[in-house]
Amino acid sequence: MVDDAGEPALGWPGLYAFAAEHGVVLPEPYRTFVAEITAGAFSGPPDRGLLGVAEMSAGGVATS
Repeated sequence: MVDDAGEPALGWPGLYAFAAEHGVVLPEPYRTFVAEITAGAFSGPPDRGLLGVAEMSAGGVATS
């Protein structure tokens, strides 16, 4: 595992709280990935890395 100072995993309680707060059900295996591996990382696509779930819900996903 590479530590790139990204967001830590949410854990299952954090994932359930996020899903309830935002009224969403994250699909598997992404749900397990966010709960157990990481909730965002700087490594990834060259423009912005792997966005955290909180960034996506806050409108951090560019559409253009």
